[in-house]
Amino acid sequence: MRKKVLVVCTGNTCRSSMAAVMLADLLRSQGIGDVEVDSAGVAAFPGQPASEEARQVMAELGLDLKGHRAKLLTEELASQADLILTMTSAHKRAVEALTEDVPVFTLGEFAGGDEELADPFGQGIDAYRSAAGKIRELLVKTVDRLENFWKEGEG
Repeated sequence: MRKKVLVVCTGNTCRSSMAAVMLADLLRSQGIGDVEVDSAGVAAFPGQPASEEARQVMAELGLDLKGHRAKLLTEELASQADLILTMTSAHKRAVEALTEDVPVFTLGEFAGGDEELADPFGQGIDAYRSAAGKIRELLVKTVDRLENFWKEGEG
């Protein structure tokens, strides 16, 4: 059965958009094709493209964010997910206010830690590279956990 992971940050132009494209790529490379990945922001302006720096950093990794357009997190969007991963505990609280039916974790928490992922917006390309590196590190652990998460009926 196809599952859907929703990745959430503030504006959906940096962290969650990068995390979604990286997660989709990691799942593909692991041969896990039955998971759809989407992203949204708790304060997004719908239709905004990914930031120039996010597009550049993803291009450096061979990934494409050119077609990304920000989505505002809604109750409907949240309820369509099987798992929601957020960048910070504040995002997690915002998501939990919209849905009680979907498991919600910070990315750090799901990956087995408690790391909060700071917003690189406006801080230059090196901040984006650093954020992308931290996100990818946590996503590798996330992919390892996803299969068992659903098998064990946690989500």
